[in-house]
Amino acid sequence: NKSTKMLVAENKSTKMLVAENKSTKMLIAISCITPGRVVPTSSLLVDERTKVRDIVDAWSTSFMKVQGGLPAGAKVLGAENFSLELGVSLSKNRPNLRVALGRPTIVVIWPKDAVPQAASPASKDKDAEALRRERAENAKAKEQQAMIKARDKKLQEKAKEVQKKEKDKTTLKQKKDKDKTSLKKKAKLEKKMKKRASKKDKKAGKKDLARKAKVEASAGTKQAKEGAKQAKEETKKAKEAEK
Repeated sequence: NKSTKMLVAENKSTKMLVAENKSTKMLIAISCITPGRVVPTSSLLVDERTKVRDIVDAWSTSFMKVQGGLPAGAKVLGAENFSLELGVSLSKNRPNLRVALGRPTIVVIWPKDAVPQAASPASKDKDAEALRRERAENAKAKEQQAMIKARDKKLQEKAKEVQKKEKDKTTLKQKKDKDKTSLKKKAKLEKKMKKRASKKDKKAGKKDLARKAKVEASAGTKQAKEGAKQAKEETKKAKEAEK
């Protein structure tokens, strides 16, 4: 039943049932009276719209460790031993509840024959064996989980190593491609520089040849002038000698 579904919370000697419904809540107490056993008073925080039967059934399962709700012969009382209506909500039963320690209190009279019996030695041995087996299974499960975790870690490390190798391989290829491109650019630049130097050398060579030719021409002209001058002087001397 969704309206009766509750969560159990323990806080030292005080125990509470917390309703999942987020509506108006009421803090109450349940006092249990049963022959041959002292049951601590339980504090409960419940939805006041919850039926009293659902509250005491949940309480009996959680605190009295009895399955199936209230046993036959149990009584649910309010103030002055007033029998509460189990099929009615807590809010409608509230006027009939006595107040103890500042809380509306429900009194449960629990029959003696319904009180859970202490476990026998044989039952205790079975419980101890079951506990031992449970611990062994838990230890085995933890060991398996540790093995799985170690295996997964190893696989992750291997995957990381493979990923790193692939990354290094890609980086190396990129570096080689970059170096190759740089070499191509360098070779192209060197070729261009050589071509430019060759053109410059050719141009300089032509200038040198032109300069040399000019110098030679100038020297030839000067020599011719000197030859003509010398011839003129010789002619002059010859004429003077004839006189």
